[in-house]
Amino acid sequence: MKLLDLAIPCDAQGCPDLQQLVRLRGGYPRITPEDWREFDRLTAAWHARRRDIASPRPDATAPSVPFEICAGCSQQACFGYRNPATCTLSWFCADHRLAQWWADARG
Repeated sequence: MKLLDLAIPCDAQGCPDLQQLVRLRGGYPRITPEDWREFDRLTAAWHARRRDIASPRPDATAPSVPFEICAGCSQQACFGYRNPATCTLSWFCADHRLAQWWADARG
C-alpha cells in the first residue's frame, strides 16, 4: 500500500472531507478499511483541534443592549409587532400584547 493511497482530502479548516474521499475512491463501497482508519484518525485530530480553539468572548467594554419598553405601561417588553406601513416595531409586555385582542389569543 502506497502513502498516496491513504491520502484523505481535507477542507480549508483541516476537516476530512468524506464526499471528496468517496469521489476519489470511485464510490462508497470502494473505501478500504485502511481509508476508514485514516479518516477516523484525522477526524478525531480535527475535533481535538477544534475544541482547543477559544471561542470569541464578548468585549467587556461593549455597552449592554437596552431592553425594549412596553408602549402601554413602560415596563420591559417581550412582544414586538411590526407596522407594515412604516416597518417600525412597537413593543408590548405580556399584559398589553396585541394578541390578547386578536384572533390568535388563547385563554
